[in-house]
Amino acid sequence: MELKGISKNAWLGATMLENGGSSGVLLTRRNRIQDEPPLETERPKEGKPWYFEKTNFIANLTALEKEQVVEISRLKYFNKGECLYLPDEPGNEIYLIKSGRVKSYLISHDGKEIILYIRYPGDIVGITAFCGIPRRTTYLETLKDTVVYAASIEDFYGFLSTRPHLMILLMKIMAARHHQAKILIQDLSINNAKKRLANFLLRSARERGTVLPDGLIRLQMDLSQEQIAQIIGTCRQTINRLLKSLRKEEFFQPEGRAIIIQEKKLMSLLEG
Repeated sequence: MELKGISKNAWLGATMLENGGSSGVLLTRRNRIQDEPPLETERPKEGKPWYFEKTNFIANLTALEKEQVVEISRLKYFNKGECLYLPDEPGNEIYLIKSGRVKSYLISHDGKEIILYIRYPGDIVGITAFCGIPRRTTYLETLKDTVVYAASIEDFYGFLSTRPHLMILLMKIMAARHHQAKILIQDLSINNAKKRLANFLLRSARERGTVLPDGLIRLQMDLSQEQIAQIIGTCRQTINRLLKSLRKEEFFQPEGRAIIIQEKKLMSLLEG
């Protein structure tokens, strides 16, 4: 797809945010636009709770629909640590993650980062703008080098308007995310740090893990202990201690950069 009048370095911006210390977090952006082949990603695995079944937008598109998404989109590259958007910016685009990983977060009054969610290849982000919320309310930052397809709200609406089945899919994605957010809020409200960590591992395994025989799930550990702490509301030292405890109690076993989770055993911990 040829984009006339748009340079490869479409725009470059920077802003400094306080992060609870003397030094700040420099957020830069560099978007480069070029042609790419149609989107490709794996389809979701079977046997998951309903709120994990339809959260991957790209995986539920046909080959033709993927090509049509490419036609209405601009390909943008972001380096690790760059922001796709900041709070209070106009919400003019939605993003489909082709590769990489992003986090949505807020910064508390005392400078601490609070991670709201992590999104992976195939996910759609920025959809609150599509729902009529005119400005961004969070930071969206890459956790690694990331490539996204960016479509204007108008073009994406036009794409969906003639495809009601995809509009229904988007509604299911939003409902699933709302349900997951409620689970997280409940978790933060009533569970101690050990149960919150167990719940995080179980949710992650069901959403992204590989199901093995005998009730085991292999989960790739692609987040740091600090990032996990920011998600479940504790500190890195506590995560380190609890991971050692869960491993000693054989709730999981390490396998390289992954862990093998005992799903039923984790569930019994949460039910106890």
